[in-house]
Amino acid sequence: FGLLGALTPDSVVVPGAAGAATVVQTLTVTQTSAAGWLVALPDADGAGQISNVNFTGPGQTRATLSFTELGAGDEVTFVALVPTHVVADAIGFFSG
Repeated sequence: FGLLGALTPDSVVVPGAAGAATVVQTLTVTQTSAAGWLVALPDADGAGQISNVNFTGPGQTRATLSFTELGAGDEVTFVALVPTHVVADAIGFFSG
């Protein structure tokens, strides 16, 4: 979805997720600015306690599969330790 700033939560509504509890998505970080991590959460609480993608330096591209609980309004919140570009591709959903 674009450039994510350092420790600046950004929420995105997941299209087609109405009625779902969890989204299955591929998370990719690219053009990393330094070593760090990315986490996808239902909201910004708990950011920094776990990570979905880890990267070890600038200029890297890393991807992973993530099962992320949806927050209010069918949103997923992304938080990164350092500025990085994020691509999130929703693959599917699970309900309650």
